[in-house]
Amino acid sequence: MKFKTRMIVTFSALITAAFAVLMSLVYLTVSHANQQLVSSTSVQLFDAKAREAGDWLAQRVSELEIIALSPAVQSMDFDNIRPFVETLNADVGQRYGNQWGTFAIGMRDGIGWVAQDKTIDVSGRDYFERAMTGNEPFILSEPVTSKTDNAPIALICYPLRKDGVPYGFINGAIALNRLTELAQGIDFYDGVSWIMDSEGRNYTVLPEALSSTKLAQFAEHLKVDPPVSTHYVSDGSSFFYFTPIPMTEDWFLCTQVPRSVLMQNTYSLLGTLAMVWIVLLGVTIFAAILLSRTISRPLAQLCATMDQAGTGDLSIRAEERGGDEIATLARSFNKLTAQIQRLMNQLIDQEKAKRRAELRILQAQINPHFLYNTLDMLHWMAYDHNDEDMLQLISTLSSFYRISLSRGDEFIPLPRELDHVRYYLEIQKMRFADQFDFTIEASPETQSLLMLKLLLQPLAENAVAHGIKPCPHPCTLSIQARRRGADVEIKVSDNGVGMDCETLGQLRRAFDTGKSSLGFGLVNVHQRIRLTYGKDYGLTVDSAGGQGTVVTVRIPAIEEDHDVENIDLRR
Repeated sequence: MKFKTRMIVTFSALITAAFAVLMSLVYLTVSHANQQLVSSTSVQLFDAKAREAGDWLAQRVSELEIIALSPAVQSMDFDNIRPFVETLNADVGQRYGNQWGTFAIGMRDGIGWVAQDKTIDVSGRDYFERAMTGNEPFILSEPVTSKTDNAPIALICYPLRKDGVPYGFINGAIALNRLTELAQGIDFYDGVSWIMDSEGRNYTVLPEALSSTKLAQFAEHLKVDPPVSTHYVSDGSSFFYFTPIPMTEDWFLCTQVPRSVLMQNTYSLLGTLAMVWIVLLGVTIFAAILLSRTISRPLAQLCATMDQAGTGDLSIRAEERGGDEIATLARSFNKLTAQIQRLMNQLIDQEKAKRRAELRILQAQINPHFLYNTLDMLHWMAYDHNDEDMLQLISTLSSFYRISLSRGDEFIPLPRELDHVRYYLEIQKMRFADQFDFTIEASPETQSLLMLKLLLQPLAENAVAHGIKPCPHPCTLSIQARRRGADVEIKVSDNGVGMDCETLGQLRRAFDTGKSSLGFGLVNVHQRIRLTYGKDYGLTVDSAGGQGTVVTVRIPAIEEDHDVENIDLRR
């Protein structure tokens, strides 16, 4: 992505993020305040409407109480009750929405009269049984169908009691169309209102927008948290307000209001902020384009200079104009190209030195071959003169150089490396007569292993030169090779003069730095091991003055049948 595009995207993202946070805060703050205002208004409105419905029901109950005081009802004289209830229904039926059967009066058996020749049987009805067996002053039924005109109604069952014992009942019918008119009289943010109980039974004509599934969901809120005043919940698309109706056991006045209507002012404010965001975004993009040009052009020139330097022209230099970061970058590039040029010259000099070193190594390889051939000739001359000592010395020295050459192999079997150091020690023993003796041991599991060539001879040479030779008494040099799991451990021990603490400390520090003023033998071996096998391997030295020295070699165990060229030794 180009710098100009990235800057435009970055600035646009920052502006968008800032406005997103602002709009979120506005939405949360304003919607919360709006909700608080709506809730405050709704509490007053719904509580008033619920009290109005409760008062209406209380009036009906009062009417039933007045009817219960009638002498005909008190005596349960049905000759007087039948014309009384017929006249009563004719007078008040139109007022309460029922053409017939607004009131019914009956005995304890559930048979009641609504006119001279019309009866009802409510025995076995749940509300009737509760009225006859309970202590409530009245019971409200669930929605039922009127026996007189098949209209949907709810009943107020008023038990008639003497000395606390029921002897009859009065039913007052409530036309649901009257409750519907009461609910629909609520003008609240274009919402729809109805009356239902916590079981989901509806006591008004249902709005078309409400499904039975939605009513069941609303009814669950009435069960879980029966409110003492107006509450509300939200389903994401609308708000559901509900409040209990006085004088009822489980009736609620409910209203559903679309969320879009309640949030209309909030959405209007958010729309205004969105227009401001679009304007600022356009201004930001225009400013980003102008600013990017002041940066992208110098960068393009610097990139062209770098491309030319990449072709090999290290003499080119970038233009250092101004004091900004691009000028600083140009100066750093110029320093870098100058340094690369110096390093290239150094590399050329190093390559020349490397070629000279390779030539010297080739010459050094020729000299041992010549020496080995000469020793072979001397061996046969000593054999012709029957000089056994000279024959033994030449034979041992010849074997020593044969292993040293090893056809140029870098890795040789561990037994051959032990033979190599054995030949060296035999020659040294001939040289120093009876001044020392040596032993070489190797466990059977090491016989099939490979190791780096010429590791042990420098260790033995160091032991003879610095540990055994200065010792006033005969000494012993011991070499032991053992396998330790995935590694090989070789100990080169002597009981010579040993080293004091200061010398031992200098040697150990030299192992870490690779530099030593004590000589290069042990340090060179340690560095060869670490360069070949990795930093987990190398030499450890333990020594004390007058008690001898132990040098331990630790290398990985590599079987002879492995292809050494393809083994990752420095693991």
